[in-house]
Amino acid sequence: MICLCQVWDLSETSGSIDATLLSRQPAPDQGRVLLRTVNFHPWGEPSFRSDHQALTVDGAGTVHRRLLQGGAMVLEGLDLNGVPAGRYELICLPLKLSCDDGTPCRALLRCY
Repeated sequence: MICLCQVWDLSETSGSIDATLLSRQPAPDQGRVLLRTVNFHPWGEPSFRSDHQALTVDGAGTVHRRLLQGGAMVLEGLDLNGVPAGRYELICLPLKLSCDDGTPCRALLRCY
């Protein structure tokens, strides 16, 4: 998949990502959005952190199912450290596997 996207920087917030927090972000003029959260910090840490941010039901419904039924592609675990908020071209190259619960991918952002 190659598409335009926006990065929303939520790394200065804590707690759940709900509809109120999302409504304060700029309108997604490219249709796709990547959320930069505090979750990028654990990349350099040896153990799992319990204070990770996640979408709430009102932020996305029964989160994964609602997103997928709406045509969204869910990319989790992206290292957006050092990526400022803004507009980008997203190049996402998933591995074609026979599983139905996700797959690893190579995701790249190019300045737009």
